[in-house]
Parts: sequence; structure tokens; C-alpha cells
Amino acid sequence: VSMSFFDRLYCEGLVRENGTIVKCFDEYHDEILIADELRKVLLLDDSDHYDLFSHLDREEFLFCIFKHLCLGGAFCQYEDDLSPYLETTKFIYKDLVRFV
Repeated sequence: VSMSFFDRLYCEGLVRENGTIVKCFDEYHDEILIADELRKVLLLDDSDHYDLFSHLDREEFLFCIFKHLCLGGAFCQYEDDLSPYLETTKFIYKDLVRFV
């Protein structure tokens, strides 16, 4: 499974070259804390970078897994680095697709 689908996050400056997710001022959207540019692009359609992923991209199974992992739930402890999200997304995707 190639994770190059998410390389655009680096190109647009949402994630630094070393994998650190760029922070932003805290805001809430439907009770979800948005504290970085990654969550903005995943959740806010008025984000400057929302169109980085098209409507079809956002319907991809790989993207949906990634989004759920990044946004988490009420007790989610967010990562500051992108790699744990990518590694876990890849693992879950491969595990689920294997049984389909």
C-alpha cells in the first residue's frame, strides 16, 4: 500500500519535512478541538487547504481511515508527528482489505 496519497500534506506546508504537524490557534468544530493544520484540512471546508483533497479523494477508504485516526474521539490524545497516523492507517487498511 503506497502512502504517497498523503504526500501533498508536505507540499502545502501542513506538515514539515521532519514530519511535524504544523500547529494553529485552537478552535472547536462540533466539539472537536482543532489545534493544527492537519485537522483543519480534514474537517473545515472553509480551510485554506480544504481543496487539497477532492471530494473523490475524501471518499477513498484509505482517506476515511486516516481521517478517523487523526480526529479521534472525545478522549483522543493527538500526535504531533504525522508518521504514527500514516503507519497505523496503512496497518488497518491492509488488515481490513485482506478480509474483504
